[in-house]
Amino acid sequence: MAILRAGDIKKLTKAEMLKKLEELSKSLLEVGGSNKKRPVKTAIARLKTFISKAGSEDGKAKVPEQKKQAFKKNS
Repeated sequence: MAILRAGDIKKLTKAEMLKKLEELSKSLLEVGGSNKKRPVKTAIARLKTFISKAGSEDGKAKVPEQKKQAFKKNS
């Protein structure tokens, strides 16, 4: 299972994000063991964050402002 990164999520529309979220939720039920579930849970949380922030005109997700500021501070 591929891990979703923020860059990959930003390229998705809101409808595609919801579809991915549904797929990940289903796969979480199939995966056994807590070590295997962790990446799936992380991807679900990341998707939920971007879905709540998605509201741009083109339907693409926006990078949360806090993330931008944190990145600038670390650079």
